[in-house]
Amino acid sequence: MDELSRRAFLGVAGGGLALSRVAGAMGIHTPADALLDAPAENAASEFAVAFQAGALVSLGRAGDEYATNYIQAERRLGDVVLACRPTVRDPWQAFDTAAAAVRPEVQETAGSATRTFLLTAAAAPLLALTVRFDLGDATLRWTVELENRSGRPLEIGDLALPLPMTRSFTQPGQQRPGTVLKHSLISGDGSFLFWLRSNNVGPYLLLTPDAGTHLEYWEADRSYRVFVHSLAAGEAARAKGTKWRQPHTGATLAASGPQSRRSYSFTFRWANDSEDVRQQLVNAGLIDVHVVPGMTVPSDLVARFALRTRQPIHGIDAEFPRETRIRALRRTGDTHVYEVRFARLGENRLTVRFGEGQQLHLEWFVTEPLETLIAKRAAFIASKQVRDTSKWYDGLLAEWANDTGVLLSPDNYDRIKGWRIYEVTCDDPGLAKPAFLASKLAEYPTQEEVNALDYYIEHFVWGGLQRKADEAFAYGIYGIPDWKTNRASQDPGRSGRLHLWRIYDYPHIALMYFGMYRVARYHPEIQTTLSADDYLR
Repeated sequence: MDELSRRAFLGVAGGGLALSRVAGAMGIHTPADALLDAPAENAASEFAVAFQAGALVSLGRAGDEYATNYIQAERRLGDVVLACRPTVRDPWQAFDTAAAAVRPEVQETAGSATRTFLLTAAAAPLLALTVRFDLGDATLRWTVELENRSGRPLEIGDLALPLPMTRSFTQPGQQRPGTVLKHSLISGDGSFLFWLRSNNVGPYLLLTPDAGTHLEYWEADRSYRVFVHSLAAGEAARAKGTKWRQPHTGATLAASGPQSRRSYSFTFRWANDSEDVRQQLVNAGLIDVHVVPGMTVPSDLVARFALRTRQPIHGIDAEFPRETRIRALRRTGDTHVYEVRFARLGENRLTVRFGEGQQLHLEWFVTEPLETLIAKRAAFIASKQVRDTSKWYDGLLAEWANDTGVLLSPDNYDRIKGWRIYEVTCDDPGLAKPAFLASKLAEYPTQEEVNALDYYIEHFVWGGLQRKADEAFAYGIYGIPDWKTNRASQDPGRSGRLHLWRIYDYPHIALMYFGMYRVARYHPEIQTTLSADDYLR
């Protein structure tokens, strides 16, 4: 391969690798050109797939009511992104099969497809990479095999699998396509992903790692991809400030012998619905997890979680054992129930050890008690108010940039640009703060916060954001970007002075007034600007 072709093939930073075709030594003789658009040949399979040069270009359910190709148009499933190096002193060398300028050797038989690449460095063999799909009656197995050909130990830093899955499907009789949604848990040996359509009509497409394979990291900067190993990517992510909390692992292939080869595999299955997804996880030897009240829990409450699995559970390790109390409550059949209380605020990880050296990471976020959070949030909102009668936005409960100490306003949007400036004054983000504050005050009023909300109503809302009772279209709420732009608009119509049609702005203001009505009616010890009836009106 000449230098130009080699560079075109690499197409990624940190290159230095080239690709050549694997000859008869790998037992592969079928030319790739003869295998374009080859359909699968297992008529009994639940999967309807099509291969192109050994990669999947179509993946669906046979006989599906809503025929859906779960792979994006013009994309293929089966590429690999890999980083390796001979020693820790060497830089990582990157490889991406999607950037290959030379086609791999391809072999296809009934219900299977194999692509094999040979990575070379300085014209010497480095690593053989084989990707294989095997079609079964109810499964589609995806295998990635690595074999060290360098003659010396080789460290694998990254092994990532791009997942170019579709985002839409055709709904018969509908003008717009439906959406395909991804759900995922990237968490060691207990990882899984599944895709379901927005109409919630099954089946769901489920992907699980097989025994001996795990997932530990994901990226979505260019396209979504999951990592079996992420040592190199983790180093790059940390340099950019990312604080990924699961371990970034690598693997070392010996110079020769059995330890010079590694194999990783995943299985696609169909599930009827979300409950069947859970059952399929158990069937596959993984863990079905239930948590109450959730993965965000206040420090004064306990969380309970149930682990349903056919594998033995050997233990649960706390990230901060001195500040974590775990208690086994009971076991019923294959379900293990635990209770946990966290004393340390912020991120807390529990690691479940199960099966044969397998691990599942469960990550909680621990907060202060809810009453404390609500009180602090309300006080913070009230304290970030514009009090300047020279400004048209006097009374605004403003956004605050905690890193720079900037109080945002229509005169200073800080780093917010484009259409997103709407969040500073109006629409959902801007109107959510007074709605929340009023809801809190209806239960736990403080005079200072009530004063702030009354000031907001008097100076920013009434006669500004909201049209007065004596105006045409009385009580109408102005839309984005702010009421001043609308009221001063040269356009007398719905895009200017009558920009009152954004119906999801109205519940925020209604909730605010209703909260203040409750304050005035049920808390006579608190002074309010208006009477309860006035707020209600």
